[in-house]
Amino acid sequence: VSVIEEGTGSVAIVDTVTKKVTKLPARVDSAIMNPVSMVVGFRAGNNLQIYNLEMQTRMKVAAMSDNVVFWKWINPNTIAIVTEKTVYHWSMAGDASPVRIFDRAAHDGAVQILNYKASSDEKWLILGGLAAKPTGGVAGALQLHSVERQVSQPTLDAHAGTFATIKLDGRDTPSTLFCFVTNSPQGPKSS
Repeated sequence: VSVIEEGTGSVAIVDTVTKKVTKLPARVDSAIMNPVSMVVGFRAGNNLQIYNLEMQTRMKVAAMSDNVVFWKWINPNTIAIVTEKTVYHWSMAGDASPVRIFDRAAHDGAVQILNYKASSDEKWLILGGLAAKPTGGVAGALQLHSVERQVSQPTLDAHAGTFATIKLDGRDTPSTLFCFVTNSPQGPKSS
């Protein structure tokens, strides 16, 4: 777990197994821990760095031309980077730079990005956020993208989404199920 200690110019890295806390001098806007290794990502403005805590070395650096509004590890080897206009994937392999995956769908007004998910086979992606409704209240903004077809669905008015892998009767291979939640006048509804 990584925690930015406001006002101190440092980031605290907490090993949840050993309870050891490591403090690093870093004036950053955001820090994200790799899900399986002692690797941390730092973001200061649009400048991104990947740092290996065990080897105490900087592994990678990238400068994004657009404002970074969200980023997270989608697997142990890839960081998803969401800018105001585009979604990128940044592989930790070699000297790879962030690669454009898809453009964000147009939406009336600003969307606060809250999450990004990939299906287990990474053939489907979901970008999720919230936006203000013109009539008041909050609307969901969910963008579903097919990696194989390089196409996105128009933005769904849904507040959350996820993927599940299921085995259907009569099929040899597992299927990817896309689940999402919408808010209707009758209350939340799963689809």
